[in-house]
Amino acid sequence: MNGSGNPVDGSRTARRPLPRGVVAALAVVGIIGVAGWYWRPLANSAPPVGAARPPAVKSGLQLSPEQLATITIETVGEAHFAGETVTEGKISADEDRVTPVFSQFAGRVTKISARPGQQVKQGEPLFTLEAVDVIQSENDLMSAVSTLNKSRSSLRLAQTAEKRLRDLAAANAVAQREFQQAQNDLNSAQNDVRAAEIALEAVRNRLRIMGKSDTEITNFEQTGKISTETVVTSPIDGIIIQRKVGPGQFLSTSSSDPAFVLGDLSKVWLVASVRESDVAQVFVGQKMEFRVVAYPDRVFRGEIALIGSSIDPTSRRIPVRANIDNAAGLLRPEMFTSVRLIGRNEGASPSVPREALIYEGDKTRVWVVGQNDKLELRQIQPGLISGKRIQVVDGLKPGERIVTRGALFIDRAATLAGS
Repeated sequence: MNGSGNPVDGSRTARRPLPRGVVAALAVVGIIGVAGWYWRPLANSAPPVGAARPPAVKSGLQLSPEQLATITIETVGEAHFAGETVTEGKISADEDRVTPVFSQFAGRVTKISARPGQQVKQGEPLFTLEAVDVIQSENDLMSAVSTLNKSRSSLRLAQTAEKRLRDLAAANAVAQREFQQAQNDLNSAQNDVRAAEIALEAVRNRLRIMGKSDTEITNFEQTGKISTETVVTSPIDGIIIQRKVGPGQFLSTSSSDPAFVLGDLSKVWLVASVRESDVAQVFVGQKMEFRVVAYPDRVFRGEIALIGSSIDPTSRRIPVRANIDNAAGLLRPEMFTSVRLIGRNEGASPSVPREALIYEGDKTRVWVVGQNDKLELRQIQPGLISGKRIQVVDGLKPGERIVTRGALFIDRAATLAGS
């Protein structure tokens, strides 16, 4: 112990732990050293100090059996590739299966009987309204009934007069002219009855169109009382796609906006927008795949049935349409879609996995395994992409062997060895 009382014995001095950053740095240095020792055969071919740097294309690399065991080598095969066009679109109802429902008469809506998304059958009520036309038709019906009754009374009177004069004329007790006048009056009365019956049936038909039953019409003819409310029913079996009316709303017969829109959604349309630059690659019958946000893991399929005749002047795109089977009911109108149009298949060509490619600027290369397992870095021309594989347009032939897993590691090691 010195005068201050602090220990001076080095063996007893407390050691401070190394900082974490220093430990990490030492670990990295150790890993690099081990990797350099493992891949030292690549460095044996390095030029002496002062020599010119080797060219960018590396060839003739020889790996040891241990090094070969760490990479994956694959034989180049052939595959069929088809070009593709990626765009977006949306689901739309099949207009050939959609029916707009308009109000046949003016009036105020008193009841809504169906909701959007509801499945309805033909004849089921959609909404009820107090129709102004029903009141007028009621008045016309009462007038037609009154006219018919008067005509029938006149007919009975004419029949009686004609029979009496017929008997008198047979006994030469009346002038022939009076008998002929009675016959003419009878014919006129019969015609009036027929006209009144036709007019009455026309008013009845008008009320039937407004939703009134024959029982209601008959009761009204007898009692003079009938409900002014009219029920509008579904003209088809289907799903209610839209409802555009509400209770208390007044409907006009001249409105161009339907009260309800019904449709059969077992078949729907997919309408996609194709860029002007891609129009040449699109054709009727072209296969497509698409996804919707609601089911991101599910792929739906179809084919183009129609190509638009003109390009939108604002977006510079042309619409294409596909008929999609929707028996499961998963697709709904206005759903957004991401679409992939699959081009024509141009035959088999060399195919390699994506992981085998090494990109250097604007060049694409692969490590080719030659005789005696020597590696050569060869430039290729890639083509179409299909999933995880890429078409090789030039630079490789079927049957050649290439490095797939580990290609990038070899490239980096060879670069270090060459420098």
